[in-house]
Amino acid sequence: GRAWRPFTMTSLAPAAQSAIAKLPREPLGGRVNFGTGARIRRRDLPQELPVQIREALDVALVGGGSAPVKERLEAVTRLSDLASDHSAKDRASAEDALHRILSEVSGDDCEPLREAAAAALWKAWLLSGDPEIDAMMERGAAWMEKKHFGEAIRVFSEVIDRAPSYAEAWSRRATARFLREDYDLCLEDCHRALALKPRHFACLTGLGMCYQAKGDTIEAIKWFKEASRVHPGLEGPSLIADSLGRQAAVNRRLRPRIVAAVQSLKDAQAQEESAGSIQTTWDMCLVSEDSSAGLWTYVVRVRVLSREAEKARAIARFYALHLEGGRIIPLVRVTAGEAGFSIAPGEEYRFVWHLVLSTEVIGAAGGLLFERGDVATEEAENFVYSSMGKLVPEGPIPSDEVERMMLGYIEHGRLDLRRLAASDNDAAPKD
Repeated sequence: GRAWRPFTMTSLAPAAQSAIAKLPREPLGGRVNFGTGARIRRRDLPQELPVQIREALDVALVGGGSAPVKERLEAVTRLSDLASDHSAKDRASAEDALHRILSEVSGDDCEPLREAAAAALWKAWLLSGDPEIDAMMERGAAWMEKKHFGEAIRVFSEVIDRAPSYAEAWSRRATARFLREDYDLCLEDCHRALALKPRHFACLTGLGMCYQAKGDTIEAIKWFKEASRVHPGLEGPSLIADSLGRQAAVNRRLRPRIVAAVQSLKDAQAQEESAGSIQTTWDMCLVSEDSSAGLWTYVVRVRVLSREAEKARAIARFYALHLEGGRIIPLVRVTAGEAGFSIAPGEEYRFVWHLVLSTEVIGAAGGLLFERGDVATEEAENFVYSSMGKLVPEGPIPSDEVERMMLGYIEHGRLDLRRLAASDNDAAPKD
């Protein structure tokens, strides 16, 4: 679902609780022993930083085995204590230092250190400095756990009235409003939280999720990327941004092709044939028909031959199905996992799949989109389009011929469209 749970916390998210529990403990007034041996030191730390923060940040950011991981984690703990202490004059500087660790830490130990820094930031954000407000936040979290989002919003609103500068109250209310699908109000609360805590990676991710739910892909990608920049250890926002970007790129390049294919089926015109560096041919055969039960089953075979100078990766394909009665259904698929494939120069790739519908197919057209090389890119010259051309299904063929037809082809599964919604737009590609 679209729950925000991986990026916010109702009390403390289990991952953050675990990370905080693993932080080595030192008395708040004590000092971390940074060691007496020779050690590489950062030269780009501002000299105006308080000494204990500069030393802790220096230790935490040192890589290459110069400082043991235990010593680096102790430095993060010291910063965590300062950032969570509302009476500490250097609290803001300590929080800035934790953000710097989150985004800059390197070396073999970067993952536990990044987790510790993120957990320390959560701790600093969650503690309001007022026991009564903390208790109210716990009540709001309890309502969230019970999925009583209206009650949770009421409690978080009371906290905001009492402490409008407490960013986490805005963030929590944004989460509750998102789960109620009040996206516009959620956006308002996220922006209020970010005005107070501009690097609140949960709110940055939340903005991405909210814009995604509203169908605004460009804004969603923008905020997911910002969340990843602030917290490089968050895989979710980065993966979603990449996926949305890939889908948008595919749609931009395939939409004109789909429109042309649909028009060619409507007007009985010839579709462009595959004459480029990647040639695709295909056929579709009716395997069985039961018009009384509303069941037509087809086997679809696709053959791809590459004359590219380098390896190409199939990233998307589309089919436009012309059904009895005149309706045309466009289907688009971004290929990944088992449905995706790469093809080397001079290589041929064959795949087969089954199509099930509640009406007869009287014609079809399609195409595939490839990307040169192994690295995803937005440069237009790295994309190759291969038209599959138009066809009229053959058959019916005897069922015992199906296995023979599939020899030498890789099976890509079965697509059942009998429950496809009545509107053509349901299957149309979306940005």
